[in-house]
Amino acid sequence: MRRLSFVTGLVVAATVAPSALADVPPPAGYVEKCTVAKQQTAKSECLECASMHGQTSRCASLLAPYCYVNVCQTWGASAWTEVLCRAKDPNAPAVPADVRAQLASPPSIPPVDGGVATIPSTCAAYVPVVQDNQPGDGSGCSLPSRRSPLRELGPVVILLGVLALIVSRRRRRD
Repeated sequence: MRRLSFVTGLVVAATVAPSALADVPPPAGYVEKCTVAKQQTAKSECLECASMHGQTSRCASLLAPYCYVNVCQTWGASAWTEVLCRAKDPNAPAVPADVRAQLASPPSIPPVDGGVATIPSTCAAYVPVVQDNQPGDGSGCSLPSRRSPLRELGPVVILLGVLALIVSRRRRRD
């Protein structure tokens, strides 16, 4: 009986742990820096694009033919919004309405990414100068650098503590 409860506890912990770490809410007082309003300048134009886990190059693939490059992404682990920009120019290729419609909502079933979108060589004149307003290493992730790893693992540690308490009390009864 003890082995069964221990194995059950391990299965529950293994099942709950990934979902507990999936989307961690931003810390108190967090202000999103990756928005079109904050990234767009007088010399650039930007678009927002919804993305999700398994589709990390979706936005770049949709907008690369129109000379947009990824500037940043919002907070989120399984779903987020990316901001892509290009230099303002009346001769830049127009983004068709059907592509703009795809930007607002990610697909319901995400395929695994197959590669990296490349910007056509004809876009060299439209690549914007990216201003790095993001904390960290400039990778586009807006995770604060001073975040405690223990805070991230809090739910898992609590769950494992409860399971250890249950197992120890059952051992005392036996």
